[in-house]
Amino acid sequence: MRILVISDTHGAIAGLRALRAQVGPVDYLIHAGDFLADLDPCGELFGVPPERRLGVVGNCDYPQREPLEVVWEQGGVRFLVTHGHRQDVKRTLMGIWYRARELGCQVAIFGHSHVPVAIQEGEVLLFNPGSPSRPRRPGAGTVGLLHLDEGQVRAEHLEVPPF
Repeated sequence: MRILVISDTHGAIAGLRALRAQVGPVDYLIHAGDFLADLDPCGELFGVPPERRLGVVGNCDYPQREPLEVVWEQGGVRFLVTHGHRQDVKRTLMGIWYRARELGCQVAIFGHSHVPVAIQEGEVLLFNPGSPSRPRRPGAGTVGLLHLDEGQVRAEHLEVPPF
């Protein structure tokens, strides 16, 4: 199973069009906040049906109608999906790690920092796709791709071509 993870799109999704062929088919799309309104256009772009799209609000989403966090189970794995601003992920990853542990999740998906992260801390994979449009590190913007196979998760980041 392939799960495309995006966050911090901030209304600028044009670069994702060029990435579509490289990504190929995906089974689910997750948006970890900050311009959650981009979830449906991105879902359409990548051919993901509405029932296979999941998103949470970030600190720049107004009004905040969607949930701040979601626990999602797929393929024998529990995922925490949250933006990360309430766990102060720009300063430390301990808060998001503790929240995932508290909820019995093996993967914590978050955004907010605009910096890609894929760190296995004990039994929790901490995963931030970065930002496709406003990276806060040298180089291109990024999105994430999670590969789920028989209860195992493999994470990768893909660079978004300049647009």
